[in-house]
Amino acid sequence: MAAALDARLLAQNYSRLVIDCNRDPKVATSIPRLSEAIEIPGNIGLSEADAAARRREIFDPYHERVRELLDERVRSTGPLFWWPSTP
Repeated sequence: MAAALDARLLAQNYSRLVIDCNRDPKVATSIPRLSEAIEIPGNIGLSEADAAARRREIFDPYHERVRELLDERVRSTGPLFWWPSTP
């Protein structure tokens, strides 16, 4: 899909169960304690320091890369979004 849209693909190397990079880290479910009805042992009782470390080591670099790719796209091609013309 990325190639068809002439877009860069940025994939996260970590499961959203470690930290969900598509949620604001201020939201409790950004590091979920449950997946469906199953507790996630590594997330139960996670300290604030450990949650902050996940944000620093996983969430922040991911979003920094997103910003870099968007800035690169603007510099190289102009607007970020385009709509193909209909035939």
